This record gives sequence, structure tokens and C-alpha cells, in this order.
Amino acid sequence: MEKIILMKKITHEIFSFGIIFYLLSLLKINLLLNLLISLLSIWIGIFPDIIDFKILKTKDLHRNFLSHSPISPIFILYILVILIFSLILFSEINQIIVFSFILILPWIFHLVLDSFNPSGITILFSKKKFKNVNISYDDSKVNFIICLIGIILIIFGVLNI
Repeated sequence: MEKIILMKKITHEIFSFGIIFYLLSLLKINLLLNLLISLLSIWIGIFPDIIDFKILKTKDLHRNFLSHSPISPIFILYILVILIFSLILFSEINQIIVFSFILILPWIFHLVLDSFNPSGITILFSKKKFKNVNISYDDSKVNFIICLIGIILIIFGVLNI
């Protein structure tokens, strides 16, 4: 049985919030709307783990195809829901693209961060996993650096408003 290894939850949360807050500040989005979408991105950024642990209850198969793959049916369904939601909310194509991209990014960054763990992420249907490097999820230096990047992005976002 594979040992369960995951990037710390707080790392996913801070990084998701930071990157989305910064990107929205570049778009000169209203501060309140920016904060609301950035807070939503925290939930989106940990959603693959929520699927694993709360919905599928797969503690022994963490980062399986359904939750941690860029071609997962759940991820593809999520993208379709976001696109439909964007089409309902916005009339201009650039708004639809930007809004959709902003709400899909936290999930993608979750997969990117998890690809740095020794257990990696599933790319296709096989049991073979993609791994960038072998960094332990509880490596305090790595988690600190990623959190620091998120905090720096928040600071740049605040300065950009």
C-alpha cells in the first residue's frame, strides 16, 4: 500500500489565494469582488483533496485518477460547469475566458504542487504517476517557500490595487 503523502493544506490555501488575488489585482477587479473570488479559490485549491478524503473516501489511494489528474472526469465536469456559469454571467468573450481561467487555475496549481511530492499525480488512466521531483509533503522549508510566494503575491496584489 502506498504511503499517503500530500502537500500541506495550508500551503495549497495560501498559494491559491495569493496567485488569484494577484491576478485579479492586475485586472483591476473591485477589491471586495477580488477578496470573494480569492477566498473561493482557497476552496477550489483544496477541492481535489476534498474529493479524495470526503467524497470518495480513498485515503489509501490518495491522488487517484478521479481527483488528481488533468483529464479526470470530475475535473472536466468542473471546467464545463465553470464555462456554463461564465456564459450565464458574462456577455463578452474576454470576460468569460478570464473568469473561467481564474476559477480553473487553483485546481491546476493544486495538481502542480502535488506533482512535486514523491507520490506524484496521475496523468492518464494507468497507475503510473507523474513526479517533478521528490520533495516530501511535510518538508517545512518547501512549504514555507511556497507559502512565502503566496504571501508575496498577496502583497504585490495589494500594492497593485
